[in-house]
Amino acid sequence: QEDRFVVAPRLYGSNGLQFYGVFDGTVGDFASDYVHTHFLENMLNYNRDFFERDPDRMTELNVFKDAMAHAYKKTDTDLLELCEKMEIGYSASTSATVLRCNNVMTIGHLADSRIALGYSKHKGTIRGGFLTMDHKPNLPNELKRITEAGGSLVYLYASQKPFIRGGDFLERQRRGERPMQLNYSRAFGAKNLKPYGLSAEPDISQIGLQEGDKYIVIASDGVWDAMDVDFVMAVVHAAVKDGKDAAKEVVDAALYRQTLLGMVD
Repeated sequence: QEDRFVVAPRLYGSNGLQFYGVFDGTVGDFASDYVHTHFLENMLNYNRDFFERDPDRMTELNVFKDAMAHAYKKTDTDLLELCEKMEIGYSASTSATVLRCNNVMTIGHLADSRIALGYSKHKGTIRGGFLTMDHKPNLPNELKRITEAGGSLVYLYASQKPFIRGGDFLERQRRGERPMQLNYSRAFGAKNLKPYGLSAEPDISQIGLQEGDKYIVIASDGVWDAMDVDFVMAVVHAAVKDGKDAAKEVVDAALYRQTLLGMVD
């Protein structure tokens, strides 16, 4: 299991300041394990005096975005230095992070882990919508960056999913190495793909929570590949009403759906 997560519902003892993150590792758990143990600390270190305030006095919203951007950059820089030292070339990690201060959420992400919002509609129906868009290597802006850096795009397996690979891929294969590929175009780590267009620059945004907003779901692609967002929110809503563990119910539903679809044995 290469996924990692962080749940911090009371930063500095306050219900008004919370952090949540999901990190999905690829090519081992080295990158995801590193990120999940360092990301939050790097974010808070951006401005400790600010984060130690009463959340009701945190009115400078740009500080949240700047702190999150700092955490992404520092975490990836430090991870790459460690990967260089330990000769770990391809271990990578996605990221989906939420920093909530009262009714304002600052969100950031890399790759294909997603953040979704569940909200009530007419007659109490719960619907869902994504707050992030996957970073896939076949998207025009992503592909442009990859090809300009000397990387390439390849479609693999029966699903014909797009993968980024380094410009030296064939040469390394001829040397008997096993160069890896990733099904996303932005990520922490993956030292040997960074020169070929893999980016660690996150998309960061802020939203204000409204009356009727009910749930936030942060999950890796194993959930979203198996279920659409409305179905996930229906599972969460039913679990909450029945006093069950919503996260466990979502995972169990995803595994069941993946089995039906033939995605797992």
